[in-house]
Amino acid sequence: MTQIHPDLTAVVCTLNSENSLDSCLASLEGIVSEIIVVDGGSRDSTISIAKKYRTKILRDSGSGLGEARGLGLSQVDTRFVLNCGADNVLTIKLVERMIHRLESDPRVYGVSCQTVVEEKGYISKVSNRIWRTRFASGNSTMVGTPNIFRTEQLRRFGYSKKRGWSDDEEVCYRMSQEEGALFEILREECLETGQSTVSRQVYRFFHYGYSDFEIYSTRKKEWKLSRRIKSISHPLVVELIYPLRRLSMSDRIYCLPVMLSATFLRYLGWAYRGIKSLSTNKA
Repeated sequence: MTQIHPDLTAVVCTLNSENSLDSCLASLEGIVSEIIVVDGGSRDSTISIAKKYRTKILRDSGSGLGEARGLGLSQVDTRFVLNCGADNVLTIKLVERMIHRLESDPRVYGVSCQTVVEEKGYISKVSNRIWRTRFASGNSTMVGTPNIFRTEQLRRFGYSKKRGWSDDEEVCYRMSQEEGALFEILREECLETGQSTVSRQVYRFFHYGYSDFEIYSTRKKEWKLSRRIKSISHPLVVELIYPLRRLSMSDRIYCLPVMLSATFLRYLGWAYRGIKSLSTNKA
């Protein structure tokens, strides 16, 4: 039986999230004291689904996650804030484990966990095998959703409105640079729903490329050449090289088409976002 954690508010950013939001909010309603949904202009039934639950619904301009998370954070009154993807399904056991880790070590500013997708076919099975090679538990330079921060610390740094896709990386970077903050990924797993289809996986990795572009274009002036090369090669390393090193031979063969596709899509997204940025600047 779940029970509400009185010191925790969940912020869920949505945009056409009807395929997964119901499961997400159903899991949160019995765990957190308040759910804040920040919508970027959904045209499907996202808002109708959100209204079925005890949520506070906010609207942002649709410029990206940095603005959306900042808007949600501004409305949080509890000690801890859970940044939750609209496709995440949480459990009270996982949430309590994440909060316990924060409370046990003041040097740790943010805690996340492993994520797995529903296994409904080849794509989802392969995704889970690959993801388990990419994100090892333990210390990390950043944490993605779902994550829990101390509200006061996160609000003090805030999210950059200039980051549409790499919001987590940006705020974690400033926390570590300015205050030596640590971050941790737990070994426990969180389920992601609505991500098992080919179209959703294409969308995911293409937009990871957006994040890759944002990080590189923002930091490249302060980086040496070796660090720039590391950033440029990052999609290749995490989507192809890491899995090839850590999977068995049979799994390498089984997963190779998806690994190659994910790598290609990230670079395609990077290139598309770069071209779009150049066009915007010229205009």
